[in-house]
Amino acid sequence: MKTTKIVTEDDVRHAYPAWTITRATTGPRLGELIATHPGIPGPIKSVTPDRLLRLLEGPELLRLRDSYGGRYWIRRTPTMWIATLRRDDGTEPTIIEDTSGALERRMLDPGAWGQRAPKPRRP
Repeated sequence: MKTTKIVTEDDVRHAYPAWTITRATTGPRLGELIATHPGIPGPIKSVTPDRLLRLLEGPELLRLRDSYGGRYWIRRTPTMWIATLRRDDGTEPTIIEDTSGALERRMLDPGAWGQRAPKPRRP
């Protein structure tokens, strides 16, 4: 039997740390979740954290591509965020993370590619 994880407001904040997540305190939808980011026009609204999590995927992908697209090809699958270098510069060629926030942190400070010392070659 498959179990369903209940998504909370904190889960949304953890998945999208670059976004400000608040709740409406006035208006017709009191308590509605509101996500804003300085680089994205207009707020994104939802009555449930699960739906907000899904609604933020597209704008977050566009934001990352706009910010880091010159260096990385960035894409998303249902379970992971992936960034692949466009040109070899000696750092990790592909970065895979569970959240966009973790991916962004790794893109800002990628590890060196081939950190192990090479094995001696046979003559």
